[in-house]
Amino acid sequence: MIERFFPTVPYLGNFLNELGGVLGDPVNCAKILARGEVIIVFPEGIRGSGKLFRDRYKLKRFGNGFMHLAMQHNAAIVPVGVVGCEETIPAFANIKPLAKLLGVPYVPVTLPVIFPAKVHLNFGEPLYFPGGEVSEEEVTKRVEKVKEAISLLIDKGLSERKGIF
Repeated sequence: MIERFFPTVPYLGNFLNELGGVLGDPVNCAKILARGEVIIVFPEGIRGSGKLFRDRYKLKRFGNGFMHLAMQHNAAIVPVGVVGCEETIPAFANIKPLAKLLGVPYVPVTLPVIFPAKVHLNFGEPLYFPGGEVSEEEVTKRVEKVKEAISLLIDKGLSERKGIF
């Protein structure tokens, strides 16, 4: 699932489609889940991809949409802790006025280099959340459980790695 702004970036949208990326909206997600397929969701959304280097591995707020869809389709949520990617293109600032002018979520200030880094993936046990009539407050509590599980997996990955490269 890709953010709405990615297809607006020249060549990037086509490239992501070739890799199997689809626009991350509830309709597309529901169709994929109804076919019994698996999707990868980054519940931080754009908030996570635009983090500054000093905020790496600090999870931002998760949206509730992925939880609603998982509950509606009885889909398991497999938490994954990803460690290593946040050092590859460290952003030190965000030029918000330029981002607003260009109509993009952020314009990072970074070095013109992509750094190599070992990536560590830690997979948690599948989490299941029954559907039915559930208050939005309960949905948010469930989302926080997923966030906690991911945070623990990130901490595990950080403690296991011996260095960035």
